[in-house]
Amino acid sequence: MPGILFISVFSFEIFASTHVNKINRPGKAEGIIAKVVVELISKKHFSHKKLNDDISEQLFTTYFTSLDPQKLYFVQSDLDQYSDYKFILDNSLAHGQVEFAYKVFDTFVQRVDERVQFVGKLLNSAFDFSREDELLIERKKAQWCVDTKELDSLWTLRLKNDLLNRVLKIHDSKEESKGSKIERVRRIIESKDYKGITIKELSPEITYEKMFSPHRNYLSRLRNRESIDILEKFLTTLSKLYDPYSAYMAPKTKEDFDISMKLSLEGIGARLKEVNGEIVVNNIMVGGAAYRDGRLKERDRVIAVSQDGVEFTGVESMSLRNVIGMIRGPVGSHVFLKVTAKGDDENNVRTIEIIRDVIDLKDREATLFKKHVVPEDDDVFSNTEMNVNLLDGQGIDIGIIMLPSFYTDFDNRDLGVGEFRSASQDVLNLLKDADADAVSGVIVDLRSNRGGSLDEAVKLAGLFINKGPVVQVKYANGRKKVLADKDDKSYYDGPLIVLVDRYSASASEIFSAAIQDYNRGIIIGDKSTHGKGTIQMLHELDDRLRNRMIFKNKSTGTLKLTTGKFYRVNGSSTQHDGVRPDIIFPSVRDYHTAGERFLDHALPWDKIESLTIDKFHNYSKIQNYLVDTMKLKIAEGLKFNEIVNAVNEYDNFKKNKIVPLNYLKRKYYEKRKKTLLNNVKRYKEKQRTRNQLSKNDWLLNEAMNCLAILVKLHEKNLHSLSYQDIDRQNN
Repeated sequence: MPGILFISVFSFEIFASTHVNKINRPGKAEGIIAKVVVELISKKHFSHKKLNDDISEQLFTTYFTSLDPQKLYFVQSDLDQYSDYKFILDNSLAHGQVEFAYKVFDTFVQRVDERVQFVGKLLNSAFDFSREDELLIERKKAQWCVDTKELDSLWTLRLKNDLLNRVLKIHDSKEESKGSKIERVRRIIESKDYKGITIKELSPEITYEKMFSPHRNYLSRLRNRESIDILEKFLTTLSKLYDPYSAYMAPKTKEDFDISMKLSLEGIGARLKEVNGEIVVNNIMVGGAAYRDGRLKERDRVIAVSQDGVEFTGVESMSLRNVIGMIRGPVGSHVFLKVTAKGDDENNVRTIEIIRDVIDLKDREATLFKKHVVPEDDDVFSNTEMNVNLLDGQGIDIGIIMLPSFYTDFDNRDLGVGEFRSASQDVLNLLKDADADAVSGVIVDLRSNRGGSLDEAVKLAGLFINKGPVVQVKYANGRKKVLADKDDKSYYDGPLIVLVDRYSASASEIFSAAIQDYNRGIIIGDKSTHGKGTIQMLHELDDRLRNRMIFKNKSTGTLKLTTGKFYRVNGSSTQHDGVRPDIIFPSVRDYHTAGERFLDHALPWDKIESLTIDKFHNYSKIQNYLVDTMKLKIAEGLKFNEIVNAVNEYDNFKKNKIVPLNYLKRKYYEKRKKTLLNNVKRYKEKQRTRNQLSKNDWLLNEAMNCLAILVKLHEKNLHSLSYQDIDRQNN
């Protein structure tokens, strides 16, 4: 990065002594915002949980861990120092007093500064990799270190772990041929019996600067946090004590939220993230300006940004939000980036000029694929008269609609604009295309669809049913509301399968539950969906504060607050338990801690009265027959059980959060990890690529086969037969 490279203890000490931590203090505006947020939470949140001493105590503890989740910077005495606040934060917030948040944040910056100095000195030391040291790498449930001495010991182990990770990755990626640099380094390490080894001896590609800069940059970013950022952190910590989705969003965070809910933004079409104190390109969006230009690559590190190509601003100490703000801009304007490829240093900087353009987020819009499918000759359908007629070698055409989110353009919708982008409108257009292509069945793929607009979920369900209620909503004040499809028309009434997984949430669960409750289609997927059955409302603080002179021409942010819960038409909440598919396939995601039940302060499951609906009976009997048949097939063991077992083995390996820091034992550990990971890759290769069909997507392949059989059963006019009739026809 531009600037001084600190390669000695002496130069590092100059750096440390010339940067004095700024003292953050809240102003009157921050106090007013906090007071309004507390009032809204107390009155509007679904749980009606009171802001009292219990919440105050939780907020006290949780704020420390929100700043330092791995317990790497604070020590127990820091918490003890502020213990007088433990039971008064509720009263303080009610009066708009937020000094605690800023004092603790300043202490945190000071502790990070101390760790940076410690790392800078330790990097000049020799390391002993012959010791039987171990490191707990997941410290969320660990105790705070008692004092600085214990923290120093922890950081010594962390730095050894970082060094081992880096050197073993380098050794693993390069052939250790005779006479190679890597082979010589290995001999040096072994000749010293893994003791007294410096950074230079570990690997020629690991430098002091590469090890030190992430820590220095993290400190710089903390020092540059604005007052509103600290307030946002504190008020969001409070909000999440009520449920995982409530949050206070500062104006710039709200802007990012709005962009995520639309399908366009103005910029270069690249997603950035912060990795180890550096700004890195995480994703190049298909169809965006950077994608069309072709020079910017994923994992490139952004060094500096300029609007004119002359005056560049270094980003090493900027927040990610501010860097993104510099890169975004109006259509047709130019932005210049200085970047380096992953692993390169500042000697290999590339300057890229990109013309900003409207970015259509193609990875989120609904997409239709047409597929010709011939039902597989499975044992469960073999040796029967039905099988001969059913699996006659004649395939069917089906449509696969992939929907990664329930998106809508809220601004244009609220303005009453006639035409605007939305998930339901796009799917309707795709259904018309599917009808024109004479498809016999449809799959709606909602895997990894985490939700979005509630209205869009209702409208989407309405495309597949004639009319009727889709979801019930219960609000904090006890009022109930039924959201229904009222147009008395379905736009597709053929065989339907919906694909879900553990990451299908919120609006995805509303749609899936409605399809299931109406007997409209078959739900296939993991043991359950995510279980996110709550509704959030945005409270614009400007509406309450715009008349105050202190906020003239200044946005005050937005409170996203959980004010209601979703309930299926059968009365069950989708909250916590999610939607259980009709056909459950073995999945590695069932071993993951993904889902509402794993989130702190998640609201519980409950039930209200059910609604009377006209169920879709055309396919119900043959759907039930197919479901029972597939359950039998799965129970007998499916071909991908081996893959699931391999992933389960890897997950169990990862659950051991203690890693060895002995050089030889760590080499064996990494070798074992690589072997298990390669087994997992066999599974990942059988996953779909977003918005693309893959022949390796075994779950989609099974769903297509199920749909093909469902269509064939329907073509035989079996939908009116009883189970006994179907069995007789089988025999």
